[in-house]
Amino acid sequence: MEEKKTEIIFKGGLKLEDMHKSNRYQLRIRRKRSLIYIGIMVGIMFYILYNAIDNISNSTSQGIFLSTIGIIFLGLVLGIIVGRTLIKKRTESLYNLNPTLSNKTKYIANDIGLKLEMINELERFYEWKNILKAYEFSDMFLIYINSQALLFIPKSFFETQEDADYFSNLLSCKTKKTML
Repeated sequence: MEEKKTEIIFKGGLKLEDMHKSNRYQLRIRRKRSLIYIGIMVGIMFYILYNAIDNISNSTSQGIFLSTIGIIFLGLVLGIIVGRTLIKKRTESLYNLNPTLSNKTKYIANDIGLKLEMINELERFYEWKNILKAYEFSDMFLIYINSQALLFIPKSFFETQEDADYFSNLLSCKTKKTML
């Protein structure tokens, strides 16, 4: 007779690469709203531009229209490059400011909640009912404790795939989990 698991124990220390992945996943979650906003703003800009150059000669209006599109495109590309660079530097500085992130942490998940034990540090317990939302990605879980606090747990912390699947099922049953 197979014994039913009541809790799962896994452990690991976070790496800088894990923080970079976590930031990318967080941006993917939030990107939907920003893409809608950018789409609406670009549409409004084109509408205003079209109406502004409606009375100008055809060749001049084409030149203004094409140069405006080029400037907008260049601005978006530069904005993306600068934004990614700033996010990467910010992530590295946050990781270096908090040396406890790389400490090995023991996680214990059961039907009541998730317990974190940092060696020679502190102990935290989060009840499932207090967790705002959880997301599962191919290599990581993101768990929002509240709108400001986030736990990210790489799947490499689990000893077996069955343990990761059990934790995934536990998140599905106990929180609002989304697969991405």
